[in-house]
Amino acid sequence: MTIERHSGAVRTGEAGMTMPLCLLLSGCAGWQSALDPQGPHAQHIASIIWLFIGVCTAVWLAVMVGLAIALVRRRAELMVFLRSALTPAPVPSSPLE
Repeated sequence: MTIERHSGAVRTGEAGMTMPLCLLLSGCAGWQSALDPQGPHAQHIASIIWLFIGVCTAVWLAVMVGLAIALVRRRAELMVFLRSALTPAPVPSSPLE
């Protein structure tokens, strides 16, 4: 079994063909923007994407609000625990108490 290697001339030839193809494909007219769809199908896809972004934003905000509530509650519970743990215990006046 033999392995054939490409010479530098072949690679140069491939690069030489790639550049004109890129120049031909860059001849599109007008400003291309994903936020400005032009055709009816593109507008339909854009409306679906905006709906998806809205739902994802609502879910993210709900999770962040839930996280904030949980952190505030946990901190309040921790503060109550620390206050009870840090208050000194009453010292008995006699050893039998």
